Amino acid sequence: MDERIRGFIEKAIDDLLMANFVSEVQWIRNEIPLKALEEVALGFAIGTFRTMISVIVASTSKPISEEDKEEIQKILRRRLPEIREKITKEFST
Repeated sequence: MDERIRGFIEKAIDDLLMANFVSEVQWIRNEIPLKALEEVALGFAIGTFRTMISVIVASTSKPISEEDKEEIQKILRRRLPEIREKITKEFST
């Protein structure tokens, strides 16, 4: 994977970690009954990450390879505990 693209992906996750997940998903609880709003927040975070990746990939001049897709998954898997921890901390305060 191009190092510039890798940098954009890592930065996208860093930016995602600055989000306030509670405020982003709290409204959903008012619309439908939920048992685990933290799980909704995790889904929101992953969906937001995927959207960011789509924008980054669309801005490149070549289509993404299967190898690059696997590399993106590795990055997400590596950073997922960090994302989960951020969400858990937010919901516990």
